[in-house]
Amino acid sequence: MPSNFSPAEHLQDLIRKVWNKKVREHFKDLGGAEWEPDLNSSRAQYRVGCTHLENDTTVMTQLRIELLKDIKSSSVGNYQYVFGVPKDKLDGEVAYVPQVTLYFCQKSIDVEPGKHFKEGEITFRWVEETEESITSAKIENLANKIKLKFTNPTYRWNKGKTYYYYYDKQKGYDFRLLARNITEAKRIIADTLDLRNDTPDWKNHLRFTEVENPRETFPENAGTKTVLSKSRKKPVRRPEVDVYFRYALLNIPLVATITLVDLTGTRSRPVV
Repeated sequence: MPSNFSPAEHLQDLIRKVWNKKVREHFKDLGGAEWEPDLNSSRAQYRVGCTHLENDTTVMTQLRIELLKDIKSSSVGNYQYVFGVPKDKLDGEVAYVPQVTLYFCQKSIDVEPGKHFKEGEITFRWVEETEESITSAKIENLANKIKLKFTNPTYRWNKGKTYYYYYDKQKGYDFRLLARNITEAKRIIADTLDLRNDTPDWKNHLRFTEVENPRETFPENAGTKTVLSKSRKKPVRRPEVDVYFRYALLNIPLVATITLVDLTGTRSRPVV
């Protein structure tokens, strides 16, 4: 070994070469190795934060590694669909239809310390299309509709204690929404159907389950329970929280999951 060999510097040099290659790959939509760092977008800020520099301390190196891991854990490539049987067996038995998912999440300032983010999803099958008929132009058109409807301003969903169901198998709808009241549920359903230029048929497809004394059945303060001699807060069932639109995905069977719209900055190459 060279007399001036430094294990720490050698390791840092290897990490910089290997890790920054992964960073460039994940953020390649911004540019390759020649990309000039800037802070003009969320993804640019994330790329700057993840990129390992020569004078980084060990702690900074670890933080950069954890940051990219966290970003990739919520990226499109890790959005997994669970079928319950081997996928190759399922592929031969069912007719696939493209599926759209709208994802919502609490704002960080609304999350109590030590609590998890509350989330929400709305999905529907794009029954007018198949993997053969769908085109890039149709995908971009849908993405633009979602962007117009759900991002300006950022769409808010007032989750509550009552379940509202909207089921129309022929059109690919099977909504199960927790909302504060029927007005809120109808607003969300109608706005989602409008993405396909569709209008709700409340009489034939809307159902809901009334809960007697919902605030007593599902209290906001669920109390505590002693576990391992320590008092711990019990989880709140059906909390009344506001969740906001964060991104939209399109799953095309046998092809890929495409990010249509993204407000988080963590997903690569959204359509719009």
